[in-house]
Amino acid sequence: MSAPNTFDVLFLPSGLKGQFAAGTPLLDAARELGIGIESICGGTGACAKCKCQVLDGTFDDEGHELSMGHMVTTSHGLRSRNSHVTPATEHEQKLTRKHQFKHGERLGCQTRVLGDAVVFIPEEARVREAIVRKAAGKPIAVRDPVTRKYFATVPAPTLEDHRGDWERLRDALKAEHGINVAIDFTTLKQLSDIAKPQRAKIMHLTVTVWLPDPNGVGEVVRIENGDTTATLLGLAVDLGTTTMASYLCDMHTGETLATESLMNPQIKIGGDDVMNRIAASDNPEKLDRMQKAVTSSLGELADRVTKSVGYTAQDISEIVLVANTCMHHIFLGLDPDSLGKSPFNPRISQSVNIKARDLHVKHVLPSVNIHLLANQAGFVGADNTAVAIALEPYNSDDLVAIIDIGTNGEILVGNRDKIYSTSCPTGPALEGASIKFGVRAARGAIEKVRVEPGTFDVRFKVIGKEAWNTRLVANEIGAIGLCGSGIIDAVAELFKAGILATNGKFNMEIETPRLRRGEDGDPEFVIAWAEETAMGRDITMTIDDVRNVQLAKAAVYSGIQVLLDKLGRDKPEKVILAGAFGSHLDLRRSLMLGLFHDVGFGNMHSVGNAAGDGARMALMNRAKREEAEHIARKIHYVELTNEPGFVPHFVDATLLPNKKHAFPSLARYGIYPAPPAEPRKRRRERTAA
Repeated sequence: MSAPNTFDVLFLPSGLKGQFAAGTPLLDAARELGIGIESICGGTGACAKCKCQVLDGTFDDEGHELSMGHMVTTSHGLRSRNSHVTPATEHEQKLTRKHQFKHGERLGCQTRVLGDAVVFIPEEARVREAIVRKAAGKPIAVRDPVTRKYFATVPAPTLEDHRGDWERLRDALKAEHGINVAIDFTTLKQLSDIAKPQRAKIMHLTVTVWLPDPNGVGEVVRIENGDTTATLLGLAVDLGTTTMASYLCDMHTGETLATESLMNPQIKIGGDDVMNRIAASDNPEKLDRMQKAVTSSLGELADRVTKSVGYTAQDISEIVLVANTCMHHIFLGLDPDSLGKSPFNPRISQSVNIKARDLHVKHVLPSVNIHLLANQAGFVGADNTAVAIALEPYNSDDLVAIIDIGTNGEILVGNRDKIYSTSCPTGPALEGASIKFGVRAARGAIEKVRVEPGTFDVRFKVIGKEAWNTRLVANEIGAIGLCGSGIIDAVAELFKAGILATNGKFNMEIETPRLRRGEDGDPEFVIAWAEETAMGRDITMTIDDVRNVQLAKAAVYSGIQVLLDKLGRDKPEKVILAGAFGSHLDLRRSLMLGLFHDVGFGNMHSVGNAAGDGARMALMNRAKREEAEHIARKIHYVELTNEPGFVPHFVDATLLPNKKHAFPSLARYGIYPAPPAEPRKRRRERTAA
């Protein structure tokens, strides 16, 4: 029986049920139970992804509807009614009309519990397992780890030698290796357990020592029987707003032995982007839950990645973690509210060393050190510092623009003379939040799009299928929407084919059944027909989608331009796309949109997860750790909202590819936008494929 003012809510098809207070949004209730419902906007009612349906009837605990005859002999049953949730507001009604919801479908973030309810989550609103693409780069060439292993022979105790086990081990390390050490208390317990069965015997031990200052006193964090010095493992972690990626490293060879990734569990508690996490942190209980969720996931990653190659998490000698400033603060349990208010200062900028036990990280040894690289500013954190030490623009003669496009875009522009950084909100559109059929990079997401000029036929590829859609049976394709790379491809291809004008408007004179007006009367272009999708609806690009992509790409371009203005330069000499998302973007199509400046295709590169590479370098090279501390203070952060030149640059950059700047490479590579087609009478019916 429910407590007063609480009600039972059963979610289908998962069959999970819980009790929730009156007024709880259905989206929050689902997250409490660990049910994945799409909500890219973080529950603000902007993305219209958290679709659900409140069923009318009486149901058993498994969600089967009970007939009246059955109810005569059944003493229980959950009575669900449409009136058991709040009525749709004017805002919700507007969104459901705009996004063509079916009758009875509601937004989970806007619908609140008023009584017992059974809630069905349709196929398109269910979170699929994301494809996390954060592969490690090449092995780290220069290795000088802060944490090392030493083999020592410890003499047996005698009646003449009254030193304790620890003192004999400490003195042996000094005599054999010339190092001064202290011991972590939990490691002292290890020594006790090892020494007990070897009473009055010589002990041969391997000691793991964390020595941040080579001239100082190290700390013994692990003791093992025998000589295990051949194995020295470390874990580098890139904690992103959306994903967590871990890299198990051999600190002797510099190689990455295994990688494991998962979705950041904070999404289910605090929403999908940085600003929503900051807002959620105002509630101390939510801040605590978000911290525990991510530290628990760190332990899970450590366990999974070591087991995958035959080790255990206790074999990890040290962890290096990088994150944006908000994720960094939540990981440490620091309230990030200062990041959301001018002057947007972080709680701490310098690097942090903290014991695993202080963060309650499971599976790894409690004595192991976790090192967090230095933050630069409120919205440019340790992950951007890691990008900097991985790519070293501060050692470059050429002027380099480095763009890390994720949920929050981070930009570095400079060379050995001076470097500026800034942050711009790119994720909402480029990760699907404000795109009608935008989804995360999961199985079934359209990741590549090609539109044939003249015929306007469409080819696309979905994640999980090797072949293009034209080589598959339509009902086996199962497209669920457009992920970031597919969104950029689609807009660029429509522009190249002449379907979109420079201002982003559709050329409605073109004759093709794919170009039409939607139910709201606005233009849209069909990327995938209903029979090619998992939800039986056409997947389209709308004029609003195009506009949102224009705004997102303009934010990136104008951010780069503001930093160039600071340096007195017109454009960079090299452009580097960093990050998992950037590594999957098509450079030609990204340039066609005007995502960045035209520096020639030979000077444009994608480098993958540079933040992860920087974390691995800091794990295995003491000098890189010190370099990160220095570089984070050397980089000059620019807050775009304070720059008078940002708005005019932004306005110019909303056009495709740009109002003022030239893009000669587009013509040279044969992808210059095609002229609009001659007006022709449009066919009213779709022709057979």
